[in-house]
Amino acid sequence: MKKSSLFIFLLCIQLVFSFMSISYAQNTYRYIYDDNNRLTHLVKDDKVITKFIYDKNGNLIKKINFIPQNLTISSNSSTTVELRWDMVSEASGYFIYQNGEKLVNSIETNTVKLPVTSNTNYTFEVVAYDKFGESEKSNKITLQSKVQIPTNLKYTSITDKSVDLTWDPVSGVSGYYIYQNGTKLSNLIKTNNVKLNLSPNTDYTFEVTALNGNNESDKSNKLIIKTLPIPPSAPTGLTVNNVTSNSLTLRWNSVTGANSYYVYRKDSSTTLPYQIATTSATAVDVKDLEPSSTNTFFVKAFNGNFSQNSNEVTITMPDSENLDTFEPNDSIATAYHIEPGTIESYIWSSTDVDFYHVSPDTGVLTFTLEVEGNLDYDIYLYSKDGKLLKQSSTQLGNVKSISYNNAKASDLYIKVAGLNGSFSKINKYKLTYIYDDILVPGPDPGCDPGRICPNDGEKSVTSLLPLNEIPSMSIKSSALTKSQVAILEDLSKIGVSFERKIRAYNLLADVGKYGDIKWLLKRSKSIKDKTELGYINWTIAKLGYKYSKQNPNKSFSYVVDLLDSEDGKIQTWVRERLIELIGDSKKVDQIIKEHHEKENKTKK
Repeated sequence: MKKSSLFIFLLCIQLVFSFMSISYAQNTYRYIYDDNNRLTHLVKDDKVITKFIYDKNGNLIKKINFIPQNLTISSNSSTTVELRWDMVSEASGYFIYQNGEKLVNSIETNTVKLPVTSNTNYTFEVVAYDKFGESEKSNKITLQSKVQIPTNLKYTSITDKSVDLTWDPVSGVSGYYIYQNGTKLSNLIKTNNVKLNLSPNTDYTFEVTALNGNNESDKSNKLIIKTLPIPPSAPTGLTVNNVTSNSLTLRWNSVTGANSYYVYRKDSSTTLPYQIATTSATAVDVKDLEPSSTNTFFVKAFNGNFSQNSNEVTITMPDSENLDTFEPNDSIATAYHIEPGTIESYIWSSTDVDFYHVSPDTGVLTFTLEVEGNLDYDIYLYSKDGKLLKQSSTQLGNVKSISYNNAKASDLYIKVAGLNGSFSKINKYKLTYIYDDILVPGPDPGCDPGRICPNDGEKSVTSLLPLNEIPSMSIKSSALTKSQVAILEDLSKIGVSFERKIRAYNLLADVGKYGDIKWLLKRSKSIKDKTELGYINWTIAKLGYKYSKQNPNKSFSYVVDLLDSEDGKIQTWVRERLIELIGDSKKVDQIIKEHHEKENKTKK
């Protein structure tokens, strides 16, 4: 009984020393001993602050500061924060205090990644623990989680000079920064979209961040783009050819630098144009069109960037397979009879030809052909036995003309045909037939300069002025028709029939400008044919008389100079005009006398 009581007494004494507590004014410290009565823990206010480690022989080998040290932030984003601290040896683990509240999960390592809410303020502390309790808290750190990262950065438009960027907006931010090729642009963007000016055909990378105060988010997804090259010029000269009731061919001029062309169509069933073909050529066949439908076409050139639209062409498709109302007229035997005037028709296929019959009396016949579009048609004149009398195949352009001095009343035939298979079911041709019943068997200088006075026969011209010296004043007149321009251009061509040149001189006398007189004077010096010189003189006379009131002195001198003509009829006409201008025949005769005397002295 005495031994048992002693044992209990000694045990109580040991327990008292194992958990001895000493109280000071503000803190309570406890000392924890092991079974061998060795101090193992120093506890301050129930928080372990120091731990003591012994070897197997009971010797103190380590005194450990049990409070975690150097709590820091190793990474911070809009969704997570990663913390790190110095490891405490002999600790069973760690607890994190967030905003003063202990998180339930213990940590076994000295790092932890925690979820956070974007753009939010936090405080963090860490404690170590073992079986005797937790340590005191580490140093406190304060942070603000980063702003939410903008997402879905993309471009909505890109050109050779700019790009339009957009991204999903972030709530509660003051703006956004753009990073171009890794460099932050200086301007703060207030909205979730921006247009940036760039250089053509250049690679770029873009990222965006959100900003709230001084808190900037991490960068968004990286967007890689390349601006477009400088666009090519718009195609020109778009035309429609080879039209049938449901197909056609589009042609246009090539564009420097373009590697392909996009063809677009609009019709009555659509509001916006739509692409129908892509080609590297400058022509495309369009098929499966509806008869009678109206279609509009245009073309864009492409070199990695699109040009502006070409000119538009609009066409209503034929509603049948034959709009040639004069058919059948494919031979002399089936030729369609016409009278002087103008008709319109079509060359319907590559093998189609149209014959027309005329039966004039003696006189001058003129046939003029005008063609729409980029087509090349010719006209041919045949006798009733099929002999070719005239043709226009050496002429260029959309207007062709032939004249014929019909010395004997007889049946004649005109043929219209496409050159090299040229045809169109949409572009008409106009054939104009003019008949003049006055037949001039030879050159007639007395013919009024406003009339057409052809000469029978084909006389070659040995010297003609170049094309750029055709009557410059008249040829540029906006009042002239295509037919009149084509007639005047005959004066610039070598090998043109004499009757066509006469026609041109007489037209010039009628529509010419005052400045054309100088051109005629220059031309007269290069022409050796006396007959043609006669027509030149008559043309000068007509223009001089016509503009006598506008330029009286110069016009008068031009008319007086014609007194030197060897043709008596011209001299008579000039005298009559001078009397008309001056009003005194005696004074005119005196002028003529003085002029001849002056010329005789000059010759001597």
